[in-house]
Amino acid sequence: MLIGANTGIGLEATIHFAKMNPARIIMACRSQEKGEAAIAKVQAATGYKNAQVRLVDLDKSSSVVKFVTAFEEDGGRLDIVVANAALYTEKYGVSSDGWENM
Repeated sequence: MLIGANTGIGLEATIHFAKMNPARIIMACRSQEKGEAAIAKVQAATGYKNAQVRLVDLDKSSSVVKFVTAFEEDGGRLDIVVANAALYTEKYGVSSDGWENM
């Protein structure tokens, strides 16, 4: 599972793991469209066809709960996690769920 897998280091890590031909790769992304575009890049670079996009917005606890619930219902086996997601903001803020952003 790679969180933040559709661009930059996350995408390159996904390509790296895809070359190892795992049973599946879960690409956790905020955007279905960007995730699907990343899957196309992974397939073009490696020929790997078992990558899946799963939507999650780490700024919303309801999205995280939905993501985890779906993962558990799908078998829940997890061997590797690459926690690559990041958030940059120039000023302090609090999300609608009460999570602090700095």
